[in-house]
Amino acid sequence: GRLEIDGNRDGMIIGGVWGDAGWQISAYGFRVINVKRIDISNIHSHHHCLDGVYIAGYNTSTPDIRDSSISGSIRNIVSTHNSRQAASLTGGQGLSFYDCTFDKTGMPEFSVRSTPMQNLDIEGEVSDVTHIAFYNCYFGDTPTVSLAADVAYAKNIKFYNCRVINSLGSTIWVNKPQFKFFDCYFNGFTEKQHTTNIEEDRTTYVRCEFTDDPAVNPNYKHTGYLINSWGANPLLIDCTISMYKSGWIAD
Repeated sequence: GRLEIDGNRDGMIIGGVWGDAGWQISAYGFRVINVKRIDISNIHSHHHCLDGVYIAGYNTSTPDIRDSSISGSIRNIVSTHNSRQAASLTGGQGLSFYDCTFDKTGMPEFSVRSTPMQNLDIEGEVSDVTHIAFYNCYFGDTPTVSLAADVAYAKNIKFYNCRVINSLGSTIWVNKPQFKFFDCYFNGFTEKQHTTNIEEDRTTYVRCEFTDDPAVNPNYKHTGYLINSWGANPLLIDCTISMYKSGWIAD
């Protein structure tokens, strides 16, 4: 079956501002912390005052060494119209996400919203985040960044056949090592990449497409950079770049 979790944000009576930025009300869709084996599927989590999905899986004191006893499968999750994040990944290793949708986070018309307002925030605040994979996932609109990794320990994250389409903010901001994208599609402004002199740590794109095609992203209005990688050295292998409105690529 399928579980729907409706946070009823717009039906709540909410008091004054609390938290470090806007309203940070402890109202999650579902939250998993320090679990060694995770199996979650077929959930629609929406209209929550904080995050639709919060996952902090288990990790060890040697996070870069893959531990086969730790694993997780997250399938067919739809997390939309939430106030802070569609999904926060704040710890764990060995997790695989399949066919998930993370969209419409912190939109300007929401009654309650707070930063970072990202569709996916990878941030190792509970434990380190390592050996993670996303397959056939979609990351959509948000005023900030659709897919972000900029705080705490995160390493060795892979994306396969994923789509990132953002008309309001940026598609991705990845400032951590060993983020690799295979056969992915980016429509909108691609912003931050990891800066490193270590070859294996470079942000890497293989057979990916970067574009601002209005047929797919009609509300996109950015006319500056399509890709801004100043100061970084991402690796693009057999990728396609198609510009319609944007005028610049910086590397």
